[in-house]
Amino acid sequence: MEEFNKKGFPIIKLLDDCIEIKAIDYWEFKTFKYSEILKIDYYQTNQKYWYLNFLQIFSYSRFEPHKLKIFKKNGADWTYNTTEQHNNEFDSFIKKIKDRCDLTNN
Repeated sequence: MEEFNKKGFPIIKLLDDCIEIKAIDYWEFKTFKYSEILKIDYYQTNQKYWYLNFLQIFSYSRFEPHKLKIFKKNGADWTYNTTEQHNNEFDSFIKKIKDRCDLTNN
């Protein structure tokens, strides 16, 4: 089992056939089987607002949190908050999850 556990990020455990994620502000882990994950999106909140002008994006970008969003094949999705700080180690961990779900092109 591999685990990502850093302050400001959800705790993520990589198991043989699933991942377990515990949100920053929640006490339980949610389990996702690799086979049921359709898409994983990791983005900064303001990157999803296409109507914002450049000045707004630039001024808010340092203070907006990042989001981790898991989309399941059954149509459900789960969103987890992270810090506003970019973290390369977290990016690498998300890539490992995508590899295990065979989502390397997402």
